[in-house]
Amino acid sequence: MFKKGLTVLFLMFLCCSSVLAAEWKEITDTNINHYRRAWIDLNSIKSKGNIVTVWDKTSVFCVKRHPDAPNFEYSSYKTSFACGKRLQKRSFIIHYDKNDKIVSSGEIPNSNWEEVVPETYSELLYNLACDTYNPKKKKK
Repeated sequence: MFKKGLTVLFLMFLCCSSVLAAEWKEITDTNINHYRRAWIDLNSIKSKGNIVTVWDKTSVFCVKRHPDAPNFEYSSYKTSFACGKRLQKRSFIIHYDKNDKIVSSGEIPNSNWEEVVPETYSELLYNLACDTYNPKKKKK
């Protein structure tokens, strides 16, 4: 019985530790976009060669919603960057409502590499991910 209780506690710890492990850093820049708040999870950043993958989330604010707009408050994305090539690709998306409950989620079909456009939210993410976490940059 004692062993079973320890197993349950260990599994609860594993389950909860991944949720608690997120370290969201706000990277909102109102000079770029006055209608969006943005964050990056610093603990999610992973690199493999020149590819850096992060989880980011955005929230739209100060915008009157169109009646046909989706009913969500913010979205999280799994985004990869090809550092040095200025390319990005989003592979997964999660939409949340105002109570932080998942509205929808899934892989982004036919996700292709796209150019990182200057002076955009994507460039903020690209610079943070590639300049800080790319192993080639760390060797300097």
